[in-house]
Amino acid sequence: MNCLFCSIIKGEIPSTKLYEDDVCYAFADINPQAPTHCLVVPKTHIASANEITEENSNIVAHIFSVIPKIAESAG
Repeated sequence: MNCLFCSIIKGEIPSTKLYEDDVCYAFADINPQAPTHCLVVPKTHIASANEITEENSNIVAHIFSVIPKIAESAG
């Protein structure tokens, strides 16, 4: 598997970390489209919305629960 986000999470590709926990990783976009633009990705590889299942939907729910904290700290 050759996933850009997995490589960023592993530290193989540098990023500006904004938030990290056991489930997700948030980092600044290298080509921001707004004054504050970050990405929040799961540490478990989920290639697309089509791969969200009952078994991994808690990961997606967790990401949405931490987004407000990330947004507030990012300004």
